[in-house]
Amino acid sequence: MIHGPVGMTDGTYGNGCAVRRRTLLPSAQARSTITHSGLVFIVLIALDIAGVKRAGLIAGSAFTAILLALAAQQTLGNLFAGLVLVTAWPFRVRERTRLQAGALAGVPRVW
Repeated sequence: MIHGPVGMTDGTYGNGCAVRRRTLLPSAQARSTITHSGLVFIVLIALDIAGVKRAGLIAGSAFTAILLALAAQQTLGNLFAGLVLVTAWPFRVRERTRLQAGALAGVPRVW
């Protein structure tokens, strides 16, 4: 059976006539979303059974998210700056550029 990009399958009837029928093949992203949603739902039910209050869980999650955002701020800034350099090409190959910060490791001696 050959699967096309839109979920079509090729097959034949017993008499040799070709038939093209649509199948319901969920995409990998849809399966992943459904699986993760189910896991979150199960974890929330388990925490409710264990007696964990949702307000404390939400407050702890928000606090953790703020700490992670502050810690990753410099890294994400560098990542986006690199993406801008890769996509915008603000300079050409062998073109001289001047850095605002100056030389980082000194000026090498040129002979």
